Amino acid sequence: MGDGVLKGRSNDMIGMIRFAGYADTTSPLTFDHLNLTTLAAGLEITTNPEEDGTAIGDALTLAVSRLDDADAKSKIILLLTDGSNTAGEESPLTAASLAKTQGIKIY
Repeated sequence: MGDGVLKGRSNDMIGMIRFAGYADTTSPLTFDHLNLTTLAAGLEITTNPEEDGTAIGDALTLAVSRLDDADAKSKIILLLTDGSNTAGEESPLTAASLAKTQGIKIY
């Protein structure tokens, strides 16, 4: 990933959701993989106590909503987290169930 190329994925639209105490779209679905790698390299762990936490359910729900209108034969969420759901409104199981009903796989 250091060269900004996501090998083997050039025809895939990829988006990025970051989350701690809340979920936020870092990038909507895009073919601009160089920009995605630049954004990923700039991600930092929050130091603001008001933003601390792990809102897994909210992040999954936001990712599902971003994928909802995408015209793709395969929709996948790759979830990277450091722990248990400790923040947010939505439970991870509810969000995963929503993804399943829409044919979205979560890894």
